[in-house]
Amino acid sequence: MIIKPRTLLLRADASPAMGTGHVMRCLALAEAWQAAGGQAVLLSRDLPPALAARAQAQNATVIPLPPETSAGEDTRFTAQTAAQHDARWVVVDGYQFPLPLCAMLQAAGLQVLWVDDFGVPAEFAPDLLLNQNLGAAPAWYPHVPPRTELLLGPRYALLRREFARWRHSPRTFPAQAQKLLVTLGGSDPANATAKVIEALHLLGGAAPQALVLAGAANPHAAALARALAGTPHQCLPHVPDMPARMAEADLAIAAGGTTVWELAFMGLPALLLCLADNQRRNCHELAAAGAAVNLGWHETATPDQIAAALTALAADATRRAAMSAAGRALVDGRGAERVCLHLRENEVRLRPATSNDARLVYEWFNEPSVRAVSFSPEPVSWEHHLAWFKARLADPRHVLWIAEATPGRPVGQARFALDGHTATISISLSAETRGQGWGTLLIWAACRKLCREHPEIRRVEAWIKPDNQPSLRAFAKADFLPWAEKDVRGQPALVYEWKRPL
Repeated sequence: MIIKPRTLLLRADASPAMGTGHVMRCLALAEAWQAAGGQAVLLSRDLPPALAARAQAQNATVIPLPPETSAGEDTRFTAQTAAQHDARWVVVDGYQFPLPLCAMLQAAGLQVLWVDDFGVPAEFAPDLLLNQNLGAAPAWYPHVPPRTELLLGPRYALLRREFARWRHSPRTFPAQAQKLLVTLGGSDPANATAKVIEALHLLGGAAPQALVLAGAANPHAAALARALAGTPHQCLPHVPDMPARMAEADLAIAAGGTTVWELAFMGLPALLLCLADNQRRNCHELAAAGAAVNLGWHETATPDQIAAALTALAADATRRAAMSAAGRALVDGRGAERVCLHLRENEVRLRPATSNDARLVYEWFNEPSVRAVSFSPEPVSWEHHLAWFKARLADPRHVLWIAEATPGRPVGQARFALDGHTATISISLSAETRGQGWGTLLIWAACRKLCREHPEIRRVEAWIKPDNQPSLRAFAKADFLPWAEKDVRGQPALVYEWKRPL
């Protein structure tokens, strides 16, 4: 029985004036959704050919929108597309979308994830509201109702999957930085990159060797390349492997948009130029956190100032190392996976187990692969299991749920032993649903449901055999962290911990 998520519909536009960041983070979310087995559809207006090609290369369906549509026409087209592709969720990312669009989409039967950067002082009620920026807080959304769940801060930063293989990769900090990465967004309409090139000319041979990325939608790309002709520096419109370029660099000059979370994850120290109003907070907060240097608003930053800041940071290995550590502490690269768990939460239904489930749970428990990773690997007799099962159903200190994909289609079970403010979790999946990502979803959804129904619970523990790699990965993806080691029935166990969100 293969169970896949429904299609995810993404609504984001791009243009030289608007930039490409909205589309790029939608594509990052689409990648995570596709990794869980779902399909992604991108509705977009003014999509540059390079971005359209990128979306199609990752097997997302791209549907162009007419140049001008009203909110009502946009809603009708989006709802029709959702129905055609069996989508339940629509992701809306862009500053040009009017707030009433949210309610209009919900009235059409869709659930809405609204992506924001500024805060919204007006009344509106998306199902999920995502703001990945550092410092984002509930106070930014004073009129959002309690039913709207807020996903705030860089733990939800939407990074593309290509960054995952660089998690925990070591970084060195030479006494004098040798390589510089310059990336000021996909379009850079103000042509701030030209100022950075002027700064490189001012430094001459003292400048680190620069790779300047003009961006897929940058109208000045040809002029920038000409400005670097005959120098040690290189200008490219785009690169196929951005994480590798970040790994090679010793420092960066970047805009304060979505790229800052990639830089933070990679531990690459950066000088930030603020190119748009939505980047002001990012530049300020990242500098305050010690993860970047804020060069300020692009119009007021001069080539001399950029050159001076670059010279100082390039010569300060200690500061670069501290900035790298600060950035990595902010972004762990699992943001898109976390958002997908929220989008998929209703795909798993957790109901209390009843006496009618005894045989089903018995069969799951006695599967050889389940017994192999258990701390009691011997097969369980029916009589012993039935006594144990009845005792668990009657014990208020235990919770036993059956997980269903749809009513009547069980996929696994989740069990908790409650002890004061701590619960210990144990799960198992039906054989036909393993390897489809259901373990992580079940763990995550069960912990959230437990906290809703048992407000006294503050943390959940999982005891896992060290060689049980599938379980270790599933619990890690569900936001469990290594916490301790212990002995369980004479066998070593790793204790992973999940803390109740504040």
